Amino acid sequence: MFANKEYTHSASIRKKKFGAFTLAEVLTTLTIIGVISVVVLPVLRGNINEKAIDSQKKTFTGKLNDGFHRMQIRSELAKTYDSTEDFVKTMNSYFSFAKTCSQNNLADCFGKKLKKGATVYDLTNINGTDDLGIRFSENAHVNGLVFNDGTTALIAYEPDCSIGNIFDTTINVTECIAMYYDVNGSHQGRSLVDEDVFGINTGEKAMDIGEVYSTTSKFDKSQCEDAKASGVPISHCPSNTDYYAYAKWFCHQKGKRLPTRAEFSRILSQVYGQPISSTGKSSNLQAVDPSSELHRKLSNNVFWTSEHERWDNDPENTLAWYWPYYVIIKDNQVEVARGWYGPSSEESVYGSIERDFLKFFCIE
Repeated sequence: MFANKEYTHSASIRKKKFGAFTLAEVLTTLTIIGVISVVVLPVLRGNINEKAIDSQKKTFTGKLNDGFHRMQIRSELAKTYDSTEDFVKTMNSYFSFAKTCSQNNLADCFGKKLKKGATVYDLTNINGTDDLGIRFSENAHVNGLVFNDGTTALIAYEPDCSIGNIFDTTINVTECIAMYYDVNGSHQGRSLVDEDVFGINTGEKAMDIGEVYSTTSKFDKSQCEDAKASGVPISHCPSNTDYYAYAKWFCHQKGKRLPTRAEFSRILSQVYGQPISSTGKSSNLQAVDPSSELHRKLSNNVFWTSEHERWDNDPENTLAWYWPYYVIIKDNQVEVARGWYGPSSEESVYGSIERDFLKFFCIE
């Protein structure tokens, strides 16, 4: 029995030795885990931060809408103000700012410099909206704001601009104001602000798209070629049911044109108060002013743009040379798609798009 116990004990020892990890194996495993952590964790943190910022942005624009709605009810938006300072003073009664800053002290509310794209704006030396690339009809003052939730902002009001009256259901606040805002508020007083900053009407003056037209009329090949010869920017005339060529001709007759994808992106940024990609898809968007005329005209429609793409994979098939881009706006989603000239084979937020379902408007 003693021998059996000794044998059993020895076998157990050998088994344990055989099943153990060496120091090299442990170090190798830890190294692999470390490498994976270095690669994966920043991505996870980035996704979490992006979702948090998106949530903060929606909360802030919601509060902004509520405050402006209360101003509208009391006819404060129907008034015209002499300056940004006067408008901010009235806003303060509805938003109760934690702090406001004059144009000479913007860094106390925001930061010393603002970087948007490749442009850096020196906020310690701002003489008005022109210095921030905001195109009002005249150079207006810029003020700094700190909201009670910590959001910091730069705001400008175009003097003598009337937004609407209490009975107007198509109010568009962005026609008269421009704003940069930082939902984190963590950049207050920093030397350079270049992250998580969003804009409302911070590019060109709010664009009026005018009347929205339906593509119920069309050109045949002969009419398309005549329009092309007269100077209408048409590249191809492949079909006898050419709604796209008709839309281009229609705008040309008015001395206008269809918007490009980039121009459409700027128009949409006025509605949603944030940059909208001119390619691909953007979702979970929230309109700054859902009752605005611009939002009403664009919502739940599909629009032509002036751009198309030549496709040479099958040169014998002339129809395949003509791939117009269109913009789909439905609920809280925007999609820029490229479709075949006829009914689209691509599925979108609308499903399959028929060419005569698209609408268009003309710009200068």
